[in-house]
Amino acid sequence: MARASIFQAIINRDETQLHHVATGGPQLRDNYEDKLRLIGMHLDQANVKRAHIIEVPGGILARAAGSDGITEELLEFPDTAFETMFEDACRQRDQQGSDFLQIKTELIPTSYSDVLRSLGAWLDEFHARSVVISEGAGGLFVTGLRLEETSMHSRYAPFDEYFSPAAVDVLLTEAQNRRVS
Repeated sequence: MARASIFQAIINRDETQLHHVATGGPQLRDNYEDKLRLIGMHLDQANVKRAHIIEVPGGILARAAGSDGITEELLEFPDTAFETMFEDACRQRDQQGSDFLQIKTELIPTSYSDVLRSLGAWLDEFHARSVVISEGAGGLFVTGLRLEETSMHSRYAPFDEYFSPAAVDVLLTEAQNRRVS
């Protein structure tokens, strides 16, 4: 899917889509997809740039440049805060109309929320842990540990992955295809 098509699909999506349980209500899942989405929403609202996200025992830290592009902020997201963040996101979604979505950067075309959620789904596929996500000028560098199956046993092994703007587009396209299928 071309960048313009991804952008248009995201603009036209149903913003009420959150993970729902059989009862019909939204529920936070304990995975990277949901947690990174919530962190992304916070980064979008704070209008920050150049995010660096580090998973630590007990939560996730994020360092990002403020809206001036120079001043850096350190943000803490303890594991115990995600449920409240999720409830707040649900309330905000119900109260707000859909804002016009603008392209942020070449690397983050729509929002941190979209890109980090898509990246989180990718990380969940590999049962990753101890993840670090570093946004550079030309791409996202992701490192951590992922589960590898061998004929003898399962073990966690280090991985490093670089996502160029084109690779980010692929992640967004795959995420959009999952939502419509």
